[in-house]
Amino acid sequence: MGTYVWIGITVMRLNRSPTLFRSWFFFCLLAPSVFALDCTKTLTSIAVIQKVESLFDVYSELQKIQEDGKTKLAEQSPFLHYIKESGGGACASVTAFNLLQGLRVMAHLEPLQASSIMRRAFKKIPELKDGRVTNVQMTQLLNYFEKYLPDHHLNIKVQRAAISADGEGTVWEKITPQLFEVKPNEVKILSYQVHSNGQLLGRHFVVIKKSGEDNSIVVVDPNRPEKDYTYFFRRIKNDKNSEPSTQLVRSLTTVTAPSEQTFIVDSLFTVQLKPQ
Repeated sequence: MGTYVWIGITVMRLNRSPTLFRSWFFFCLLAPSVFALDCTKTLTSIAVIQKVESLFDVYSELQKIQEDGKTKLAEQSPFLHYIKESGGGACASVTAFNLLQGLRVMAHLEPLQASSIMRRAFKKIPELKDGRVTNVQMTQLLNYFEKYLPDHHLNIKVQRAAISADGEGTVWEKITPQLFEVKPNEVKILSYQVHSNGQLLGRHFVVIKKSGEDNSIVVVDPNRPEKDYTYFFRRIKNDKNSEPSTQLVRSLTTVTAPSEQTFIVDSLFTVQLKPQ
């Protein structure tokens, strides 16, 4: 019974060619014992082609508050106890998990529970407990998470700004809106430097949910994953002898006060989901 219901639901969703889907439907009904598996695979393939969800929709669904008062995304505060007292935060590791959740939705898999997955990740890669995750460690973590995407492979590309102190990744010549545009079957993580009173406090990591034509991005922040944060890019000159850097600001019309924290774009991780 479950097989027939699943097929019926699939056919109703794929309504662009009714004649074709009616043929598949009755074909599967007439010979379920012999062809059920093949029909399921074929219909699933058609579903992937016909129903293309935007990354914005994927994360909007994951951000919804569930009955337990939580979302399907992870918040970093419950995982801070894994981080050494002298280390940074858990934002990088938690953001990697939130990227995994988006990829699982793209692969038509159920979202995972963060607690057990993160516990295994910290055990597998102990360096994550230092909190100040490098680009190499982030790539290692993303490759580790590939095990939770059966029948898929991850293609990971790392790019960084010239001012980045992390030596891993291709240096981009300049910031363009296309750099942060998210294409089908991929998710991007942005890391930015957090400065306060001229001092570098560390890096923060977020998932890019959407890039806009107005030189803006909408991100999922591990501090409050249920909320959208919108930032604009602003080119700034630090001093006469340094290369211009790119700052993230909440509004292009707002002038940052000297005592406020400033966010400087550092690195970008592009993760493509590829079927094996």
